[in-house]
Amino acid sequence: MAGELYDFLTNYSVGGPPKYYLSLPTLWKIQFSGAEGVREEVNKACTKAGEAWRVKKENTPDQFVANGNTMVAREVTVPGEMSEFLQPGADINKGGFLPAFGVDKRTGFLTRTVAVNILDTDDDLEHTFFRPWMIAIGIDGLINRGLLCPNIVLRQYNNKGEIRKGYTFTDVFPTSVEGYTLNYDKETFLEKSVTFAFKNYAPLDVPASRSTESVTSTTRTVSRSYKTKSGLQQRVDDGLMSQAEADKITASMQLDR
Repeated sequence: MAGELYDFLTNYSVGGPPKYYLSLPTLWKIQFSGAEGVREEVNKACTKAGEAWRVKKENTPDQFVANGNTMVAREVTVPGEMSEFLQPGADINKGGFLPAFGVDKRTGFLTRTVAVNILDTDDDLEHTFFRPWMIAIGIDGLINRGLLCPNIVLRQYNNKGEIRKGYTFTDVFPTSVEGYTLNYDKETFLEKSVTFAFKNYAPLDVPASRSTESVTSTTRTVSRSYKTKSGLQQRVDDGLMSQAEADKITASMQLDR
């Protein structure tokens, strides 16, 4: 186990390969694009149906954005990716033979959803935009393509503030605006959950990292020769590691025994 421990500490410590960096999970942004056009269609649908719900210009997600981030978005649940499988063939006794297998279909938009928790601020975005949007879809249905938000962009960053991955969700619309409970015992700020479906999604184009892997020859090859004390000494003699590093590995090997 000494070598495995050394490999882990070397790769995950400061100066190790960037591919092993653990980024903070709080480094993300989400932005709704084209929501202003949705506002107009929501108001038209609600007016036609005699509903009192309206979306004001200052209550679209675009008005809650700072530096590309919707500030009231507290939590995002990224959709999973699944397919439905089947066992082809007649339902007969196959004895000890395994049945055939195959894929029926990739799961659709009602299963692949993205959920966003919205903070209940004074200008409550759930109340003033997402709930009227949900009602308008119930009136016009998806045949009104103007009720589809062109895209939602989710970006995730590394600890240096560089984008490392993300998603673009296209033709987005809400499928659920969850209710909430008010009481006198709340110890946390109220959040409302809105679930969205979408036509499709794709990874963001992320520029190549400007960082280079700071992997030394010691990191790459020491695991092949640490197994004996003589092998470690040879690496010291070759200038591939310091005596202090060799002594640490030797001590770990002795503890492992």
